[in-house]
Amino acid sequence: MKIDLRVRYTRDQILFVVCFIVAWILVALNNGNPDYGTYREIYNSFKETGSGTNDLEIGYVLIMSFSTFLDLPFPVFWGITTTIALLLIANSFITYSSYPGLVMLLYSIACLLFDCVTLRSFLASAIVLFSIRFLEDKKLLYIACVLFAASISAMSVVYLPACIVINKVVRPKTYGLLFAGSILTVLFGRMAIINILSRYYITAGRYIAPIQSTYRPFIVYTVIYVICEMVLYDMWYRKVRKHSGKHEKVIYLFSLYVMVLLPLLLLELTYARIYRFGLVLLFILAESLPKNSSKKYNIPVYRFIIVGIAFVNAILFYGFGKNNVTILQAILTNNYLFNLF
Repeated sequence: MKIDLRVRYTRDQILFVVCFIVAWILVALNNGNPDYGTYREIYNSFKETGSGTNDLEIGYVLIMSFSTFLDLPFPVFWGITTTIALLLIANSFITYSSYPGLVMLLYSIACLLFDCVTLRSFLASAIVLFSIRFLEDKKLLYIACVLFAASISAMSVVYLPACIVINKVVRPKTYGLLFAGSILTVLFGRMAIINILSRYYITAGRYIAPIQSTYRPFIVYTVIYVICEMVLYDMWYRKVRKHSGKHEKVIYLFSLYVMVLLPLLLLELTYARIYRFGLVLLFILAESLPKNSSKKYNIPVYRFIIVGIAFVNAILFYGFGKNNVTILQAILTNNYLFNLF
């Protein structure tokens, strides 16, 4: 009797492994991007003098302290930190999605290269994404994870109220009203928001920009995001939510919560990180439809819309603006592996 010991992999599993390896090479082995030099200077200054961290969150300072205690050079610190973030993201895709390979591909196309440049936000967002699984029955653990993420990148604190909102608000239409209220709050409460931020930052200008420079990106990103939510509402909430997996309801409600946060873009384009975080949740939901849906629904159309939006975002992020093009070129050309050839 012959025993077949061969391991059979699905196409999605192969795609996931390939995408992860490519992402790791591009991100962890990168040695030059618009923010890389700044992070390197801060790290080396802290390593030599123990100073230069006045504007940094305590969590990130502690991570640097541990790294400098081990006497690790900055490229190793960068590689380890980005690898941890990628592993958290990869585990989240495997946990939340029926097709993690497709989600990894969409994320790599639409968001990855732009996200990884901002090291602290990249790691903090990965922690928040990982912690969403705890919202159902381990809320204290979710709160702890988000607070830890906020100690690395303060912007992550905006995800903290999700543990209350998601449990109290379950109707998508209610999130629409909250979204409208959020827009009005930001538009008419800008000075109050500036005063609040001034208490925690040396200058509120760090997170506040003239509305003339933010309203167009806000409109573009919001239209794209709302279209995605409308597609998922029609497909997921109205038709297949009864057949959804363990985490998909929470992921869907969290994506609606992110929509409520989008008006923060009217303050400063730095908050586009929140928009990209929401896109990841939309990709997860879109690629979970095939296994959880009846054949009578036109699933390919819905998936085509979401995939198309991923490419549109790639064009928006990397195709327009001098800084965006610089990021793409820097990631693709500055790499320890590529330098060997």
